Amino acid sequence: MGLLYQVAYDYYVNKKLQREIANELNVSRVQISKYLAKAEEVGIVKIEVIQPTSESKRIIELKERLMKLFKLKDILIAPSYGNHSQTLDGIHKLASNYVYSAPSAENPLTIGLGWGSTVYSFVTSNFDESRRNWKIIPLTGGSSLISSRNFNINHIAHTFAEKIGATAQLVYLPLLVDGPKKAVLTDSNDYRKINELWSNLDVLICSVGYSIPRSPLFNKGLIGEEYIKRLEDNNVVGDILTHYFNEKGEMIHLGVEANMINISLEQIASAKTKLIIAYGKQKTKSILGGLRSRLIDVLVTDADTVERVLHEAESKGN
Repeated sequence: MGLLYQVAYDYYVNKKLQREIANELNVSRVQISKYLAKAEEVGIVKIEVIQPTSESKRIIELKERLMKLFKLKDILIAPSYGNHSQTLDGIHKLASNYVYSAPSAENPLTIGLGWGSTVYSFVTSNFDESRRNWKIIPLTGGSSLISSRNFNINHIAHTFAEKIGATAQLVYLPLLVDGPKKAVLTDSNDYRKINELWSNLDVLICSVGYSIPRSPLFNKGLIGEEYIKRLEDNNVVGDILTHYFNEKGEMIHLGVEANMINISLEQIASAKTKLIIAYGKQKTKSILGGLRSRLIDVLVTDADTVERVLHEAESKGN
Protein backbone atom coordinates (compact mmCIF):
# COMPACT_ATOMS: atom_id res chain seq x y z
CA MET A 1 0.00 0.00 0.00
CA GLY A 2 2.89 2.31 0.77
CA LEU A 3 4.35 1.72 -2.69
CA LEU A 4 0.99 2.37 -4.36
CA TYR A 5 0.65 5.62 -2.42
CA GLN A 6 4.18 6.73 -3.39
CA VAL A 7 3.58 6.04 -7.08
CA ALA A 8 0.17 7.73 -7.06
CA TYR A 9 1.49 10.79 -5.19
CA ASP A 10 4.42 11.20 -7.59
CA TYR A 11 2.16 10.87 -10.63
CA TYR A 12 -0.91 12.88 -9.61
CA VAL A 13 0.53 15.43 -7.16
CA ASN A 14 4.18 15.82 -8.18
CA LYS A 15 3.18 15.57 -11.87
CA LYS A 16 6.00 13.18 -12.71
CA LEU A 17 5.88 11.16 -15.89
CA GLN A 18 5.33 7.41 -15.62
CA ARG A 19 8.73 6.96 -17.27
CA GLU A 20 10.43 9.01 -14.54
CA ILE A 21 8.77 7.03 -11.73
CA ALA A 22 9.66 3.75 -13.44
CA ASN A 23 13.32 4.77 -13.69
CA GLU A 24 13.42 5.78 -10.01
CA LEU A 25 11.91 2.47 -8.90
CA ASN A 26 13.82 0.41 -11.48
CA VAL A 27 10.65 -1.14 -12.90
CA SER A 28 8.94 -0.97 -16.28
CA ARG A 29 6.57 1.79 -17.33
CA VAL A 30 3.87 -0.88 -17.77
CA GLN A 31 4.30 -1.79 -14.09
CA ILE A 32 3.78 1.83 -13.05
CA SER A 33 0.55 1.90 -15.06
CA LYS A 34 -0.59 -1.22 -13.18
CA TYR A 35 0.31 0.38 -9.84
CA LEU A 36 -1.80 3.43 -10.68
CA ALA A 37 -4.75 1.27 -11.69
CA LYS A 38 -4.42 -0.70 -8.45
CA ALA A 39 -4.19 2.49 -6.38
CA GLU A 40 -7.52 3.58 -7.85
CA GLU A 41 -9.04 0.15 -7.29
CA VAL A 42 -8.18 0.05 -3.55
CA GLY A 43 -9.28 3.64 -2.94
CA ILE A 44 -5.91 5.39 -2.62
CA VAL A 45 -6.82 7.43 -5.71
CA LYS A 46 -10.30 8.84 -6.25
CA ILE A 47 -11.00 10.53 -9.57
CA GLU A 48 -13.84 13.03 -9.62
CA VAL A 49 -15.30 14.54 -12.77
CA ILE A 50 -16.67 18.00 -12.05
CA GLN A 51 -19.61 19.44 -13.98
CA PRO A 52 -18.27 22.52 -15.78
CA THR A 53 -19.31 25.92 -14.45
CA SER A 54 -20.76 28.51 -16.81
CA GLU A 55 -17.32 30.17 -17.04
CA SER A 56 -15.52 26.92 -17.86
CA LYS A 57 -18.19 26.11 -20.46
CA ARG A 58 -17.57 29.52 -21.99
CA ILE A 59 -13.82 28.87 -22.11
CA ILE A 60 -14.32 25.45 -23.75
CA GLU A 61 -16.58 27.00 -26.39
CA LEU A 62 -14.16 29.87 -27.08
CA LYS A 63 -11.26 27.45 -27.44
CA GLU A 64 -13.18 25.28 -29.91
CA ARG A 65 -14.17 28.29 -32.02
CA LEU A 66 -10.63 29.69 -32.18
CA MET A 67 -9.04 26.31 -32.88
CA LYS A 68 -11.40 25.88 -35.85
CA LEU A 69 -10.20 29.16 -37.33
CA PHE A 70 -6.47 28.77 -36.77
CA LYS A 71 -4.05 25.86 -36.81
CA LEU A 72 -2.59 26.01 -33.30
CA LYS A 73 -0.99 23.38 -31.13
CA ASP A 74 -3.06 24.73 -28.27
CA ILE A 75 -4.75 27.78 -26.82
CA LEU A 76 -4.71 28.31 -23.06
CA ILE A 77 -7.52 30.56 -21.84
CA ALA A 78 -7.68 31.99 -18.33
CA PRO A 79 -10.96 33.28 -16.86
CA SER A 80 -11.41 37.05 -17.14
CA TYR A 81 -11.98 38.78 -13.82
CA GLY A 82 -12.82 42.35 -12.99
CA ASN A 83 -9.55 42.36 -11.07
CA HIS A 84 -6.73 42.69 -13.63
CA SER A 85 -4.07 41.14 -11.39
CA GLN A 86 -6.27 38.09 -10.81
CA THR A 87 -6.70 37.62 -14.56
CA LEU A 88 -2.96 38.06 -15.02
CA ASP A 89 -2.19 35.45 -12.34
CA GLY A 90 -4.33 32.95 -14.22
CA ILE A 91 -2.56 33.68 -17.51
CA HIS A 92 0.88 33.34 -15.92
CA LYS A 93 -0.07 30.04 -14.28
CA LEU A 94 -1.30 28.57 -17.56
CA ALA A 95 1.88 29.63 -19.35
CA SER A 96 4.24 28.24 -16.70
CA ASN A 97 2.28 24.99 -16.38
CA TYR A 98 2.48 24.47 -20.14
CA VAL A 99 6.24 24.97 -20.27
CA TYR A 100 6.81 22.82 -17.19
CA SER A 101 4.57 19.96 -18.29
CA ALA A 102 6.07 19.54 -21.77
CA PRO A 103 9.34 17.83 -20.78
CA SER A 104 10.55 16.13 -17.63
CA ALA A 105 12.74 18.05 -15.22
CA GLU A 106 15.77 16.06 -16.36
CA ASN A 107 15.55 17.16 -20.00
CA PRO A 108 17.79 20.09 -20.97
CA LEU A 109 15.85 22.73 -22.87
CA THR A 110 16.82 25.90 -24.68
CA ILE A 111 14.25 28.62 -23.93
CA GLY A 112 14.29 31.86 -25.92
CA LEU A 113 12.79 35.00 -24.36
CA GLY A 114 11.48 38.15 -25.98
CA TRP A 115 11.03 41.51 -24.29
CA GLY A 116 8.25 43.89 -23.30
CA SER A 117 5.99 44.40 -20.29
CA THR A 118 4.05 41.17 -20.88
CA VAL A 119 7.15 38.97 -20.88
CA TYR A 120 8.66 40.85 -17.93
CA SER A 121 5.44 40.38 -15.98
CA PHE A 122 5.57 36.64 -16.73
CA VAL A 123 9.21 36.08 -15.72
CA THR A 124 8.70 37.95 -12.42
CA SER A 125 5.65 35.85 -11.45
CA ASN A 126 5.83 32.84 -9.13
CA PHE A 127 7.33 29.53 -10.28
CA ASP A 128 6.97 26.39 -8.16
CA GLU A 129 9.73 24.24 -9.60
CA SER A 130 13.38 24.59 -10.56
CA ARG A 131 14.79 23.60 -13.94
CA ARG A 132 18.56 23.51 -13.59
CA ASN A 133 19.17 21.91 -16.99
CA TRP A 134 17.40 24.64 -18.91
CA LYS A 135 19.28 27.39 -20.76
CA ILE A 136 17.61 30.81 -21.11
CA ILE A 137 18.48 32.91 -24.17
CA PRO A 138 17.57 36.54 -24.99
CA LEU A 139 16.26 36.77 -28.55
CA THR A 140 17.60 40.19 -29.48
CA GLY A 141 20.59 42.40 -28.93
CA GLY A 142 20.24 45.29 -26.49
CA SER A 143 20.64 49.05 -26.36
CA SER A 144 21.90 51.47 -23.72
CA LEU A 145 19.24 53.92 -24.95
CA ILE A 146 16.46 51.72 -23.58
CA SER A 147 16.58 51.93 -19.79
CA SER A 148 13.18 50.38 -19.01
CA ARG A 149 13.48 47.01 -17.27
CA ASN A 150 10.68 45.76 -19.53
CA PHE A 151 13.05 46.09 -22.48
CA ASN A 152 16.35 45.21 -20.82
CA ILE A 153 16.63 41.87 -22.58
CA ASN A 154 19.54 40.51 -20.53
CA HIS A 155 17.82 41.48 -17.29
CA ILE A 156 14.66 39.63 -18.37
CA ALA A 157 16.60 36.47 -19.24
CA HIS A 158 18.68 36.62 -16.06
CA THR A 159 15.58 37.17 -13.90
CA PHE A 160 13.80 34.14 -15.35
CA ALA A 161 16.90 31.94 -15.07
CA GLU A 162 17.40 32.96 -11.46
CA LYS A 163 13.74 32.26 -10.65
CA ILE A 164 13.90 28.66 -11.86
CA GLY A 165 17.55 27.87 -11.15
CA ALA A 166 18.46 27.71 -14.83
CA THR A 167 21.46 29.10 -16.73
CA ALA A 168 21.23 32.36 -18.68
CA GLN A 169 23.28 32.75 -21.86
CA LEU A 170 23.28 36.54 -22.12
CA VAL A 171 23.70 38.55 -25.34
CA TYR A 172 26.36 41.27 -25.20
CA LEU A 173 25.64 42.61 -28.67
CA PRO A 174 23.82 45.77 -29.80
CA LEU A 175 20.35 45.54 -31.31
CA LEU A 176 20.99 48.06 -34.07
CA VAL A 177 24.26 48.69 -35.92
CA ASP A 178 25.24 50.02 -39.33
CA GLY A 179 26.11 47.60 -42.13
CA PRO A 180 29.95 47.45 -41.90
CA LYS A 181 29.89 47.06 -38.11
CA LYS A 182 27.29 44.32 -38.30
CA ALA A 183 29.49 42.34 -40.66
CA VAL A 184 32.28 42.46 -38.06
CA LEU A 185 29.94 41.51 -35.20
CA THR A 186 28.32 38.62 -37.03
CA ASP A 187 31.78 37.22 -37.68
CA SER A 188 32.52 37.10 -33.95
CA ASN A 189 32.44 33.96 -31.80
CA ASP A 190 29.86 35.61 -29.51
CA TYR A 191 27.42 36.09 -32.35
CA ARG A 192 27.99 32.63 -33.84
CA LYS A 193 27.25 31.01 -30.49
CA ILE A 194 24.05 32.97 -29.95
CA ASN A 195 22.92 32.52 -33.55
CA GLU A 196 23.31 28.76 -33.25
CA LEU A 197 21.17 28.77 -30.09
CA TRP A 198 18.52 30.87 -31.86
CA SER A 199 18.43 28.24 -34.60
CA ASN A 200 17.77 25.42 -32.14
CA LEU A 201 15.15 26.69 -29.69
CA ASP A 202 12.95 24.20 -27.90
CA VAL A 203 10.56 26.89 -26.68
CA LEU A 204 10.22 30.53 -27.71
CA ILE A 205 8.34 32.77 -25.26
CA CYS A 206 7.31 36.28 -26.24
CA SER A 207 4.30 38.54 -26.78
CA VAL A 208 3.03 40.62 -29.69
CA GLY A 209 3.68 44.35 -29.93
CA TYR A 210 0.68 46.52 -30.75
CA SER A 211 1.49 50.24 -30.56
CA ILE A 212 4.35 51.00 -32.91
CA PRO A 213 4.78 54.72 -31.99
CA ARG A 214 4.96 53.80 -28.28
CA SER A 215 7.68 51.22 -28.90
CA PRO A 216 11.03 52.30 -27.41
CA LEU A 217 12.66 51.46 -30.71
CA PHE A 218 10.91 54.50 -32.16
CA ASN A 219 10.34 56.86 -29.23
CA LYS A 220 13.98 56.49 -28.14
CA GLY A 221 15.21 57.18 -31.65
CA LEU A 222 16.79 53.81 -32.44
CA ILE A 223 14.69 53.60 -35.61
CA GLY A 224 13.97 56.78 -37.58
CA GLU A 225 10.53 58.35 -37.87
CA GLU A 226 10.45 57.66 -41.61
CA TYR A 227 9.88 54.00 -40.78
CA ILE A 228 6.76 54.82 -38.75
CA LYS A 229 5.10 56.21 -41.86
CA ARG A 230 6.09 53.10 -43.79
CA LEU A 231 4.47 50.94 -41.12
CA GLU A 232 1.31 53.06 -41.16
CA ASP A 233 1.14 52.96 -44.95
CA ASN A 234 1.28 49.16 -44.80
CA ASN A 235 -1.41 48.96 -42.08
CA VAL A 236 0.93 47.26 -39.60
CA VAL A 237 -0.96 46.12 -36.47
CA GLY A 238 1.83 44.43 -34.53
CA ASP A 239 5.13 42.64 -34.40
CA ILE A 240 6.78 39.56 -32.99
CA LEU A 241 10.35 40.31 -31.97
CA THR A 242 10.54 43.35 -34.32
CA HIS A 243 9.18 41.41 -37.28
CA TYR A 244 6.14 43.43 -38.34
CA PHE A 245 2.85 42.22 -39.82
CA ASN A 246 -0.51 43.62 -40.93
CA GLU A 247 -3.95 42.37 -39.91
CA LYS A 248 -3.87 39.78 -42.68
CA GLY A 249 -0.72 38.28 -41.15
CA GLU A 250 1.47 39.44 -44.03
CA MET A 251 5.02 40.30 -42.98
CA ILE A 252 6.09 43.89 -43.68
CA HIS A 253 9.81 44.40 -44.26
CA LEU A 254 11.17 47.86 -43.52
CA GLY A 255 14.73 47.41 -44.72
CA VAL A 256 16.15 48.35 -41.33
CA GLU A 257 16.10 44.66 -40.36
CA ALA A 258 19.42 44.22 -42.17
CA ASN A 259 21.05 46.36 -39.46
CA MET A 260 19.49 44.50 -36.53
CA ILE A 261 20.95 41.74 -34.40
CA ASN A 262 17.98 39.67 -33.39
CA ILE A 263 16.37 36.33 -34.12
CA SER A 264 15.32 35.96 -37.75
CA LEU A 265 11.89 35.01 -39.08
CA GLU A 266 13.28 31.69 -40.22
CA GLN A 267 14.65 30.98 -36.74
CA ILE A 268 11.32 31.90 -35.14
CA ALA A 269 9.52 29.54 -37.51
CA SER A 270 11.95 26.71 -36.71
CA ALA A 271 11.46 26.91 -32.92
CA LYS A 272 9.80 23.69 -31.75
CA THR A 273 7.16 25.58 -29.76
CA LYS A 274 6.29 29.26 -30.12
CA LEU A 275 4.46 30.26 -26.93
CA ILE A 276 2.86 33.71 -27.24
CA ILE A 277 1.41 35.42 -24.17
CA ALA A 278 -0.92 38.24 -25.20
CA TYR A 279 -4.09 39.76 -23.78
CA GLY A 280 -6.07 42.97 -23.53
CA LYS A 281 -8.40 44.98 -25.77
CA GLN A 282 -5.52 47.00 -27.21
CA LYS A 283 -3.90 43.82 -28.60
CA THR A 284 -6.98 42.44 -30.40
CA LYS A 285 -5.78 43.22 -33.93
CA SER A 286 -2.15 42.37 -33.22
CA ILE A 287 -3.15 38.95 -31.84
CA LEU A 288 -5.33 38.33 -34.90
CA GLY A 289 -2.52 39.35 -37.26
CA GLY A 290 -0.09 37.16 -35.32
CA LEU A 291 -2.42 34.16 -35.58
CA ARG A 292 -2.77 34.68 -39.33
CA SER A 293 1.01 34.97 -39.72
CA ARG A 294 1.32 31.38 -38.42
CA LEU A 295 4.09 32.45 -36.05
CA ILE A 296 2.06 31.28 -33.04
CA ASP A 297 1.89 27.65 -31.90
CA VAL A 298 0.41 28.16 -28.45
CA LEU A 299 -1.53 31.28 -27.46
CA VAL A 300 -1.94 32.10 -23.76
CA THR A 301 -4.60 34.70 -23.06
CA ASP A 302 -7.92 35.29 -21.25
CA ALA A 303 -11.55 34.71 -22.21
CA ASP A 304 -12.49 38.34 -22.90
CA THR A 305 -9.52 38.74 -25.25
CA VAL A 306 -10.50 35.60 -27.19
CA GLU A 307 -14.05 36.91 -27.58
CA ARG A 308 -12.75 40.17 -29.03
CA VAL A 309 -10.37 38.36 -31.40
CA LEU A 310 -13.17 36.03 -32.57
CA HIS A 311 -15.51 38.95 -33.11
CA GLU A 312 -12.88 40.76 -35.17
CA ALA A 313 -12.06 37.62 -37.20
CA GLU A 314 -15.63 36.50 -37.78
CA SER A 315 -16.99 39.97 -38.59
CA LYS A 316 -14.44 40.51 -41.36
CA GLY A 317 -14.00 36.88 -42.37
CA ASN A 318 -10.96 34.77 -41.61
